[in-house]
Amino acid sequence: MKTLNADSLTSLAYGINGAGGGGNVRELYNPARGPNDIMGLVEEIGASEVPLYDAGDLKPDAVVCCVARLGRPGAKADHYGQEAAEAVVQGLSRLSVAVGSSFPAAIFPVEATAGQMARATRAARAASVHGGKTVGILDGDVCGGMAVPAVPLAFRMQDSLARFPQTALVELEEQGGKVRPRVTLLEEPDPAKFETYMRGRAAANADKMGAVWFVWLMGQAGDFGSYFTPGAVSSSLVRGQLVEEAVRQGKDPANYLLDHGEIDDIVTRGTVTMAREEHAPGFAQYAYDIRTATGVRLELAARNEYIVLSSCGVPIARAPRVLAVLGKEGPVQSHVLSAGQDIAIVSARPQSLINEPEKEAAWTDVWTRYFDGERARGTWNHPY
Repeated sequence: MKTLNADSLTSLAYGINGAGGGGNVRELYNPARGPNDIMGLVEEIGASEVPLYDAGDLKPDAVVCCVARLGRPGAKADHYGQEAAEAVVQGLSRLSVAVGSSFPAAIFPVEATAGQMARATRAARAASVHGGKTVGILDGDVCGGMAVPAVPLAFRMQDSLARFPQTALVELEEQGGKVRPRVTLLEEPDPAKFETYMRGRAAANADKMGAVWFVWLMGQAGDFGSYFTPGAVSSSLVRGQLVEEAVRQGKDPANYLLDHGEIDDIVTRGTVTMAREEHAPGFAQYAYDIRTATGVRLELAARNEYIVLSSCGVPIARAPRVLAVLGKEGPVQSHVLSAGQDIAIVSARPQSLINEPEKEAAWTDVWTRYFDGERARGTWNHPY
């Protein structure tokens, strides 16, 4: 059995899985705001460890569940990490009773990115205190080893919601100077309707906490391969550790990842010459112009951690490959990119394609149909 500790969790802040879901490391340490998400957890966890389970480490009938947060990067809610974790445990308890299940033995993230891992790990620690026994993290995620801007794009969402439609929605409310949880149980097997409802709740919280949490997939460890991607957390850890090593040694992170076989390609290097925020309710969406060393102009569009790179309206690199923006100090989240930054854009296979390469065409089709709809709604006017 493996474990997560402060060192390994710090490495996730350098992770490229989910197109740089670890975020800008300096931003995560921003003294004006206090430690955010993963770095706040690192301070809390100290010398303790959290188990990182493979499915074989658990009994086949052991209950496992998914914890996720939905909202814009840097939301106010992210500064209430412990309060959110305790609220999620209330959601776990309510959901366990509703589905007639025992309390979970393990939790796994919807995405094996730094932020979602921080929330899942905090929830596992709070659940251990609540249940009086160790609750660990399961080495896998629902999104296939990458971040996705909408739940229907999660690779097994259709099957998982059909099997486990019950969900606990967890919201935080400020009352009298304190933060209080509100838990709502719902049952929705349709991913599109599920997405619409969850996005609606996130939008309703946009000017308050800016994010909501949900808990679902009260399944069993023995069936884990059918509703999430094994190995996604380990993949994020390995790639993050390599980037952290490169930064510490003063080496180029993109070259270091390529030399160690963890990315397929350095797609391009260049300088950001223009940055523009776009209106997309419930998302952080930006468009950038990139100028390469040879003077070629490229366009980068980003919705949360989803990135597509194009030239003259033709995609060069896109999902379901993981695309990440790297600076000399590691990954840079799209919402903190600015004009004048020198960057590299790298491409890697998510864990889902490592496990099941034959499904790339099918997953590409799912992404294409999703952005067909977004273009029709006028919320995505870029190549995809």
